[in-house]
Amino acid sequence: WSVGSRMSLSFYGYISGSCYNHSIVEFVSSTPFNVNKTSFYQLNNFTWVATISWTPTSAQVGLVPICAAAVDDYGQTSDQNCVMIAVGATGFSILTPTFVQGTASPLGTIMSTQTRFSIQASLPLRRTKLNNTYIYIYQLGVGLYRYIDCKYSGDVYFINKTLIFFVRNPVWIAGATYYIDLGYGVATADQYCGTETNYFSGKIF
Repeated sequence: WSVGSRMSLSFYGYISGSCYNHSIVEFVSSTPFNVNKTSFYQLNNFTWVATISWTPTSAQVGLVPICAAAVDDYGQTSDQNCVMIAVGATGFSILTPTFVQGTASPLGTIMSTQTRFSIQASLPLRRTKLNNTYIYIYQLGVGLYRYIDCKYSGDVYFINKTLIFFVRNPVWIAGATYYIDLGYGVATADQYCGTETNYFSGKIF
C-alpha cells in the first residue's frame, strides 16, 4: 500500500447458530497509529461490520498488522483476526517494449527457429503462487497459438527483473504477426509478501 494513500478495511463478525439470542456490540482492535473507526453497523440478523480507515506515513513502511476481534453483549470476545499490510510495496509493471530487429524480446522480427523469449519488468520477479496464470501467444488475425502455465511450467523462469519463457517446437509462419498477452499474476514481485503483475496485452504494440 502506498504511503499517504487512504485505505479502508471492513471486519465482519458473525453470530453462530447456537448463539442467535446474542448480538455483537463492539469490535476491539490492535492497530497502528492513526487508524480511525469510521463505522459500526448491523448488516443483517446475524452479521455486524466494523470499518476502519488509515493513511500510512513514511515512518510506517514495512509489514504492518491490523487486527480485530468481536465482542458480544455478554462480554465474550471472539478470536482475533489479522491482516498484514505491506506499506510502501510498489506495484510493478511490464516495461513497454521497443522495436529491435532480430530480438529475443517481445517486439521485433524473429527467426523461424526461435524458441527463447524474454520480458523485462520494473522490479525483481519470482514465480507466482496463483493458479490459472498464463502467457498467451496469438497470431494476429487468426487467434490463440500457444499458452504457457506460469505457475507450473518448466518453460518459464525468472532472473532478477526478467521473465524468460520457451516455446517448444514452434512453427512460426513467415510474414505472420504474433503478439503476447500476459494474464493477471503471471509473476510476483520479490518484495514483502509479493505484489502480482497486472494484465498486459502486447497487441497494442
